[in-house]
Amino acid sequence: MATTDHPGTQALQRHREQRSVQTASRVEAAMRTLDAQGDQITFASVAREAGVSRQWLYTSRYRDEIDRLRTRPAVLPGNRHSRAKEAATDASLRSRLAALQKRNTELRQEAVDLRHQLERALGLIRQHHLDY
Repeated sequence: MATTDHPGTQALQRHREQRSVQTASRVEAAMRTLDAQGDQITFASVAREAGVSRQWLYTSRYRDEIDRLRTRPAVLPGNRHSRAKEAATDASLRSRLAALQKRNTELRQEAVDLRHQLERALGLIRQHHLDY
């Protein structure tokens, strides 16, 4: 159920979502670049490459992925098969991530809608009690 929010609120929400997508793209590109260059992937290196803070990374959805990449065994030169296998898994994970992000956005909107409904219901209840 969509609510009729103030246009400024809708624009702000769209801006937040766009900024979130852009940040996610930068972080993912940074991890790919560091991996392709053979650099060690750490919170500091990803933060530097993506232009985000380490603190943000620690609290982001990328924390587990960075931890996994930090602790994975090194791939020996010439052992490209492991990387290809990992890339297929990464593609699958990215697909799942996109679906989960979409669902998260839907749930956030649903929570906003429910909050508005609750506010209206509480207002009606208060008004009803004031009328008596």
